[in-house]
Amino acid sequence: MSIFKLDGIFGDKMVLQRDTENCLWGLSNGDVDIVAIFENSEYKATIDGDRFIIKLPRHEAGTGFTIEIRSQGGYVKLEDVCFGDVFVLAGQSNMELPVSRTLDISKKEIDKANYPYIRQYRVTPQYRLAPDKLAALPDLPWTTAEPEQIMEMSALGFYTSQIVQSSINVPIGLILLAQGGANVETYMNEKDLKKYGNFDETIAKFQEDNSVQEYLEKAGQSNAEWRREFETGKDAVLSAVVPKGSTTVNQPGMIKDVQGCFWLYKKVFFDKIEGEDAFIYLSNIIDVDRTYINGVFVGNTEYRYPPRKYSFPASVLREGENLIAIRLLAEGNMGGVVPEHSFYIENGIQRINLEGEWELFRETKAQRNLTPSMMGQTIPTALYYSQLVPLKDLKFKGMWWYQGETNAEHPAHYDEEFKDMINSWRRLVGFEFPVVLVQMPDYIDPINGPDSNWDLIQEYQLKAPEMISKCMTAVGKDLGERQELHPQRKAELGARFAECVMKLMYNN
Repeated sequence: MSIFKLDGIFGDKMVLQRDTENCLWGLSNGDVDIVAIFENSEYKATIDGDRFIIKLPRHEAGTGFTIEIRSQGGYVKLEDVCFGDVFVLAGQSNMELPVSRTLDISKKEIDKANYPYIRQYRVTPQYRLAPDKLAALPDLPWTTAEPEQIMEMSALGFYTSQIVQSSINVPIGLILLAQGGANVETYMNEKDLKKYGNFDETIAKFQEDNSVQEYLEKAGQSNAEWRREFETGKDAVLSAVVPKGSTTVNQPGMIKDVQGCFWLYKKVFFDKIEGEDAFIYLSNIIDVDRTYINGVFVGNTEYRYPPRKYSFPASVLREGENLIAIRLLAEGNMGGVVPEHSFYIENGIQRINLEGEWELFRETKAQRNLTPSMMGQTIPTALYYSQLVPLKDLKFKGMWWYQGETNAEHPAHYDEEFKDMINSWRRLVGFEFPVVLVQMPDYIDPINGPDSNWDLIQEYQLKAPEMISKCMTAVGKDLGERQELHPQRKAELGARFAECVMKLMYNN
């Protein structure tokens, strides 16, 4: 076992930026004679306190390289290393959204996808906000756009990369920073944030080591305790028979005054049951569901946004009448099935549309509101210090950005904040990297309805190139799915995004 410790981004299958000097770094742990051996040459590390950094000379694009790191205390061998073009992918959930969430539209394309030289490293933040304490990068593997691994790759990252790679014919490395729900303030430093409000008190609460982790753990426990208040132990009974006192409602649609636990029921009739597999597609549900068919549990999802797509054995179904029972937990005052999405059950030979009348039974009303809490990726400066600063020595081709949904709640100064964020990161890494960003698709929140703030963020995004040098916007306004925050048309968006990347970063 080595004494020195490479930072987590350095591993087998990694992609380094071609045609520039690259750095490898990590914790020295007392080692002072650390060297890298690459193509029969040695490169000695510079030691700075408890950290080391090794500089490798510029190299043209290529694949299949090996880098060895040696010291008196240890040895590490990095294999299948590539040189190509590296892109940093930042933002929130629509950049993070994996390929697996786009299969309703792009399954045929993904089934035949095999791109071993499109590779991704995901930076899950190891939260550490103190400016004088460097956060570590996680020990996670580089994954490839091949059948066994592509499903968890950033969908926009993949669909863009396959087009770009077809033109430049070099390996592509994606460094995925995006975190669902992240706001622009979390990617900014405190100096720039002072222009837009007083964030000092919030930031100060999270300066101590492990303070973010402790806060998130406590918030998670509070959330879990709130949910446990609705566990009555009656699922076996309530999932099998429509209770007396149920009322009729139309679904999909939002139901008012249901904070707490309620059930939705629908009877469906199958003429014949054949085959081994069946499937139910329940749109999106607000907020948490457990789904049963004929009293048999078939699937659950713990938060609002993913489409409910549950496969189950066809033997669960019966010829004739079948009962679908959905246990919903609404965290706010409204809940239900989101309209304008797929909503059906099928057994291979028969598909039944589930739109129409359902029965509603209110099991347990909430006695108190869910305690609000911040996510780590909404804490001001959290991702700046936990993701950007640890990557300050990374060499890369450019940045891809998809964010703004969270800031639509408070859109004031978003354009100025975004500009300051880009400029501060450019100062951090020491060069004026190019940026391609997405103009968010149109969206109507199923609970709150249309929002003019959303339009304002879209306008800011469209005008970003007027405020920021080396910047282009890929128009996504028309690629939405109305009441879907995470539209699946990422392949179409990727084509537009790739066109911007080629123009801005390759003059093509």
